[in-house]
Amino acid sequence: MRTTTYWLILITLALSIASCGNNNDTRIEDAVKAHIAAKKDAAARNAGRFMLLRKATWILGSWKGVIGQGVSVENWYQQDDSTFAGGGVFIKGGVNLSEEQLQLVQKGEELYYIPTVKDQNGSQPVPFKMTKLTDREMVFENPKHDFPTKIKYTRYSSDSLVAEISGPVKGQQHTEQFPMRRTQQ
Repeated sequence: MRTTTYWLILITLALSIASCGNNNDTRIEDAVKAHIAAKKDAAARNAGRFMLLRKATWILGSWKGVIGQGVSVENWYQQDDSTFAGGGVFIKGGVNLSEEQLQLVQKGEELYYIPTVKDQNGSQPVPFKMTKLTDREMVFENPKHDFPTKIKYTRYSSDSLVAEISGPVKGQQHTEQFPMRRTQQ
């Protein structure tokens, strides 16, 4: 009898310990499942955010083009979820004729191209609002700016694009194009 009682107590104790372990395992498993579900929910909520900017990823990288006696260079990288940043320079005869910091920024449901050109506009950023965005073309406009009032990028292939600036100059419509090819860096 004593042996039977001993075994019953031992079995009950073992089952109690095992069930405590199962509860811990269950709680850990539930916590892991809840964490995974929360991450999926957050990813689903963010999937719709910054869609405009994601549509413009083809601009990322290094670009270079020869225009007459000059060279145009732009470099773009992803700064964060809502911003692509970069810089551009136009060099002619070994002299930097134009230098600019560039940003593509998505704010809510709007996308902005924001250049800050050295020695122009008081070296202050000038926002251009997106008016067209496709897999091959981006158009940004700011009718209040003197020149340009419109900035356009057209992708012709994965390694070639044309940047274009246009607007009125002395009452006449003026356009400048900057064809560029993707470079390796």
